[in-house]
Amino acid sequence: MSRSTALPQVLIAGNPNCGKSTLFNALSGGSAHVGNYPGVTVDRTSARLRLHHQDIELVDVPGMYSLTAGSPEEQLAVDALTEGDTRAVICVVDATTLERGLYLALQLVESGVSVIIALNMMDAAEHLGLRIDTERLSQLFGSPVIPVVATKRRGLDALLAALHGELEATGGTKKAQVVYPAELEADLAKLVSVIGQWRSETTASQHRAVALWCLLSLGEDSLRGVPDDVRRVAHEIREAASAQGRDLDLEIISSRYGWLDDALAQACSVQDPRPSWSERIDRVLTHPVLGLVVFAAVMLGIFEALFAGADPLISAIESLTGFMQGQAAAILPAGVLQDLVVEGIIAGVGNVVVFAPQILMLFLFIGFLEDSGYLARVAFVIDRVMKGVGLHGKAFVPLLSGFACAVPAVMATRTIERRRDRLVTMLALPLMSCSARLPVYILVVGTVFAGQSFGWFSAGAVALFSMYTLSVLVTLGAAALIRRTVLPGPAPTFVLEMPPYRWPSAQILWLNAWRRLRIFLVDAGTIILAMTILLWALLSFPKSAEVNPSIHKKRPTSLATASVAGSAMPSSRR
Repeated sequence: MSRSTALPQVLIAGNPNCGKSTLFNALSGGSAHVGNYPGVTVDRTSARLRLHHQDIELVDVPGMYSLTAGSPEEQLAVDALTEGDTRAVICVVDATTLERGLYLALQLVESGVSVIIALNMMDAAEHLGLRIDTERLSQLFGSPVIPVVATKRRGLDALLAALHGELEATGGTKKAQVVYPAELEADLAKLVSVIGQWRSETTASQHRAVALWCLLSLGEDSLRGVPDDVRRVAHEIREAASAQGRDLDLEIISSRYGWLDDALAQACSVQDPRPSWSERIDRVLTHPVLGLVVFAAVMLGIFEALFAGADPLISAIESLTGFMQGQAAAILPAGVLQDLVVEGIIAGVGNVVVFAPQILMLFLFIGFLEDSGYLARVAFVIDRVMKGVGLHGKAFVPLLSGFACAVPAVMATRTIERRRDRLVTMLALPLMSCSARLPVYILVVGTVFAGQSFGWFSAGAVALFSMYTLSVLVTLGAAALIRRTVLPGPAPTFVLEMPPYRWPSAQILWLNAWRRLRIFLVDAGTIILAMTILLWALLSFPKSAEVNPSIHKKRPTSLATASVAGSAMPSSRR
């Protein structure tokens, strides 16, 4: 929806992989991309929501650990807080990692905006033996704390009621207040006076929050748009603190975590913790050698399923295409129009749709691996390889997304903090084999390796797996060359939050896969259809009374030869 509508704006914010997009979909009925991997949301997704006879704009912003924007998608989230008519923020917190999630909630409360804390994945927290007193947390934060399970739509009514209450509230609730060291309080007072002149329309608490943000963000791209006088005062404060041997970052962060430790001690306890079976699985999946072997086996199995499992659907599509061509030929009179419809339009549509089963299955498999939490383990294992060629570990997901389409894959690089690392990934990404190349691969492989096999796997699946493996090796080689020549720099450090294993939602898997397939059918399919019609026209025109008789004399032989060649090709690959 357009920003120009000026509807009251409610943001859904939170750490990466805490379930923001799942909650957004549950509340709005939308189809934001959902995945069990940090950094899935890399854009601003919004939807109109009707709440007690009032329309609001519900916005799903990229994940962030704090209001100190360290990457472009975090900057997008921070911008969403400061731009437009932001009336409230639903801060989604993973109940199994309370301290990390509540750190962001505390910053939001400090900023003066109305905050509703949604404790997501409460079922997982209960399974781990965590007991959370949400009423006590609500008193400490001065904001509603609502337990929810977004995947099961549990607690949504209470969340919407709390949101309505915050939108209608006129103030008066005592908010959480962190006590900082006296020296830091004096520094904040200096900076707040300057910020008050810059943002005179905002409140004193917001001036204080902006001052803390500036001191932590100094030197980062997130200070774009900040006036020079504010930058100057912030620089002077940091230089003076450094001369005194003080670490401003440590003072701010340790004070906040000290407040959080005290709050969690009052509101949380652990009773009868159950053993985690995921740790035993991770010993294998994150092993330096076994992890790579398992990943190779998984990918080979996927390509075998793509090659062999889609055959019935492909055969059905080919039969339907042939049936429609026959019906069109019977209905339309012989001539140019019949040739155009039969050999141009219907054949062109068939050439596009016939590859839809493999592409849909590829997206479903990748979505399953992503939502289950397995891809995060693969990223951890492959980080050693990525670092060797100069790629950031977070580049793994964009590279894997390159199997689908290079455009969203390039957009996904925004989760990488440093600009140099993003550029290296962007420049190497186009060498990955995207879904537009899959029809060509399948056609060639099905023709050359028809009926052959290597043990349990068909020769076509092995050849397809080899093609994709080669594209990965070429991409990594190109990245290594770029890093050592055009964009040299130190090897990036990769820090990854390991998500828990979860069973993916079938509805979300289908929505994400269908959206990607629709993009292929509309974008690539339009080009393929146009090229099919163009080729038909080139083969059919110009018509010459002198040349056509000689061509007709040779045509039976050509058609017979083509028929023999076609009979040697598997029907699903013609």
